[in-house]
Amino acid sequence: MRIKQALIDEVMDSFNFKKVRKAMQLMDLQWEMEEGIRMPSENEMKDVVICLIDIIQRGLSNQAMANGFLVTYENNELDVSFILTQYTAYEA
Repeated sequence: MRIKQALIDEVMDSFNFKKVRKAMQLMDLQWEMEEGIRMPSENEMKDVVICLIDIIQRGLSNQAMANGFLVTYENNELDVSFILTQYTAYEA
């Protein structure tokens, strides 16, 4: 599935990566990187989101998640979220 470049540009320009980085700093959240565990830069966060968009465009799923970022493409809407905590309960 192809996502219009205008949607990708809008989300990449409008999503507040700076706020995510600040939240990560306050919570002392870090990523395991090639050179060790550390705080990612805003550009590294953007790279993750671009990779997730690429996964969706390859048609593997309408959503992809990594390193706290969730990207969803549904009904011609591209959504990017950063999830700090999540819990799912299943009925037996």
